[in-house]
Amino acid sequence: MSIDGKGNEHFPGIENEVFDFLVNVRDVRGVGVDCFRPEGGLGPPAVPGMKVPRHGHNVICAAGKLIMENLCNLEQLPEKGALIILGVIPYEDGSGGQARIIGMLPEIQFEKM
Repeated sequence: MSIDGKGNEHFPGIENEVFDFLVNVRDVRGVGVDCFRPEGGLGPPAVPGMKVPRHGHNVICAAGKLIMENLCNLEQLPEKGALIILGVIPYEDGSGGQARIIGMLPEIQFEKM
């Protein structure tokens, strides 16, 4: 994420139509992005009480899917076939939190097991 001289956020995101496609056509289990939120940012920073783009969150979460944010090394995984291990801390009355997320390449999954 970068912030311009006026304090506005700038980072890439997923178009609204793509969220609909991923849920309704591809039936993905979740979405992972390497930035702050999957909808992207172009404008003022997200602060409490501020309206931010939420279409992706609305579509993905309503379908019972996961959103994983601030991931790294995604370019090292294939487009399909990787095993994703998601370790979460049990929370109560929360909407999200930290997780340990590990991606395993297909050829390594079965050699090590």
